[in-house]
Amino acid sequence: MHHALLAGSCGLRKSRCAIGFRSATRHVTHNKCDAISRFMSVQRQTGSHLYRFTMKLAARATEILIAALILFAPVSVSAALLRSMDLTQLCDHADTVVAGVVLTSGQAQELDNGRIVTEFSIIVHESIKGTSTFGDVLFIRQAGGQTPTKVARVPRLVSVKPGDAVVVFTRRLQDRFALVSADRGIWRIEYGNNDAILTPYDNHVERKPDSKPSEALSNHPVSLLALRKWVTRPPSVQLESGYLRGNGMAMKSVQLHRIGGLREE
Repeated sequence: MHHALLAGSCGLRKSRCAIGFRSATRHVTHNKCDAISRFMSVQRQTGSHLYRFTMKLAARATEILIAALILFAPVSVSAALLRSMDLTQLCDHADTVVAGVVLTSGQAQELDNGRIVTEFSIIVHESIKGTSTFGDVLFIRQAGGQTPTKVARVPRLVSVKPGDAVVVFTRRLQDRFALVSADRGIWRIEYGNNDAILTPYDNHVERKPDSKPSEALSNHPVSLLALRKWVTRPPSVQLESGYLRGNGMAMKSVQLHRIGGLREE
């Protein structure tokens, strides 16, 4: 009898212990689930914040990139057109090189975007480089000028007058042309008995006392015939010192009338 009671008591204690263990286990499991749930919630919130931050950063970077492209693309183009060059560089950078006579000059106008530009036109006598032909009229646009209501002062603005015989080094801009290297891109033609000599229009010739052979075509006065030969040269042709001085070069003298008519003598 005593043993039976003792066994029953032990069984009851074991049952209670089992119930308590299961209850404690459920409590711990519940606490763990709550902790995991809170952790996952924090992770989701952190991930959401991180995602939004990353997207904002990417959007900002895109805005900066677009702004940089807008700001620096025009600058690079302008730099190519305004950088001071010698004749060798002018020939290489220009896509249209012509000799002709100035028809109109100094016509400043305000564009739709508010910019002031000055245009002059020339009638083509000879196409040295590009697709222009005899008799074409080229409209050459420069930044800056003066209208009745606005003034835009730009350094190195070329001033020409009708009747000037010139050679221009230009790049095509839709239906207009722009001088390469600003005032360095237009040269006067002075016709003589046996040759035609080109001189810089701005009259600021930087003479190099020790020019290398590759620099023979520089800022010195050169002959029109030499310019033709240089532009149409084969890639293997090397310039020699003095080649472009124009001394003793035989060519027809061309008289360009101030009214724009052309006559060969």
